[in-house]
Amino acid sequence: MTINGNGQGGNAIIVASGLSGFVFDQMTAENAAVNGILMNAYSATVVKNSTFTGNGHDQFVVAGAASGTSDGLQITGSVFDDSNSVGGAPFVALAVYNTNNGALIKNIVISDNIVRYTGTGANETDGIALYTESSSVYVQNVVVSNNTIQMSGASTAGNGIEVWSGANLTVCGNVTLITPGSESV
Repeated sequence: MTINGNGQGGNAIIVASGLSGFVFDQMTAENAAVNGILMNAYSATVVKNSTFTGNGHDQFVVAGAASGTSDGLQITGSVFDDSNSVGGAPFVALAVYNTNNGALIKNIVISDNIVRYTGTGANETDGIALYTESSSVYVQNVVVSNNTIQMSGASTAGNGIEVWSGANLTVCGNVTLITPGSESV
């Protein structure tokens, strides 16, 4: 299945809070004006063998719920291509984050993916980001392994993999390729 936003406003897919059991398999979300997929909390969600490309901001983003727990996300064998993002905001090809105190994001596996993103000068651009803006540890039990992260461009404020405010994190076997001065991979 292909969902093409044709550059129109908004996200290609929005998944509301409190839903569970989603499987995104062999799908493409492309050319949305904002995000390819925005999930506002999740439970038992699988993303595999899929492609997210050409969306204007983040390709795939999971945002923590205002309270409660988002539990059980597996992302494998997929492509997250943020190299065509435009605008002035920070960009993340694959983001799992929590901006709300009290919400917990846990039991995440991100493996065997290809992540492409273009540095955008002074704006932060990350390949994979796992973070929380709370003062406590709210990202737990995470494995990020065997991913290939390809960065191009001239960003001075970005990371291949960014992890903070977490506990029980395993980051191993990933490869980050940096091509300075090029605007495409």
